[in-house]
Amino acid sequence: MVFVELSGKNVNAIASRIDLNGCEIIRMDVRRALPLFASRSRRFDVVFADPPYDNGWVKRLASLSGRLSGIMNSGGVFILEHTKRELLETSLWTGWDISSKTYGGTVLSFFQRHHEEEGESA
Repeated sequence: MVFVELSGKNVNAIASRIDLNGCEIIRMDVRRALPLFASRSRRFDVVFADPPYDNGWVKRLASLSGRLSGIMNSGGVFILEHTKRELLETSLWTGWDISSKTYGGTVLSFFQRHHEEEGESA
């Protein structure tokens, strides 16, 4: 398991609350972490993003969908936590199947690459 977190305060909070046995915490912006993982051929079954609410991250992450695809294993899922106020522009997620579940004011959106694209970014 790998945690990517920019805030030093949050890195310390993560480290103090979980058993880090076999886990890695990387302190950097996700926009830098994605190409780093790709360059190291790191691939994941699940990527979970919980960016700061109402700061434009829902749209920013859509612009990173190609990089996300490059670090996902076949059948992998990207999960994005956001508020109901942050509209998910599905047209920005070309090549992904999307479903969402709402829990009060929080939305979990689930993204999987279309099946015909799974073999393209090995």
